[in-house]
Amino acid sequence: MVHIARVLIASLFILGGINKLLNYSAVLASMSEVGLPLVEVLLPLTIALELGGGLLVAIGKHYHIQAALALAAFTLATNLLFHAFWGMDGAERGVELALFFKNIVVIGALLHVAAVGIGRRIDQPA
Repeated sequence: MVHIARVLIASLFILGGINKLLNYSAVLASMSEVGLPLVEVLLPLTIALELGGGLLVAIGKHYHIQAALALAAFTLATNLLFHAFWGMDGAERGVELALFFKNIVVIGALLHVAAVGIGRRIDQPA
């Protein structure tokens, strides 16, 4: 069960990295709009983190704990930069609020992955 959960959590980042590759120019523009510096450097690093970190979390063999922690920190930064609902009104605020708290849940799931490690079978004692 833990293995399935890790794959499901990781899929968010793997698909996010693929999406950024396929929509590189639009993502670059979006990153520039929020005022990030050096977006030409940050975007490839972001893609590498999402794809590499996502795969490490999904596979769960080596460095998946570090990958989960890095993705949790990345998700927190993403929340603060891209989902700043506190400065918005109306429907836009509602959408960003939902995305912000969805990401809080993702951070919690990643911290759980880091805490549990590779997991254990259900029939093993705690």
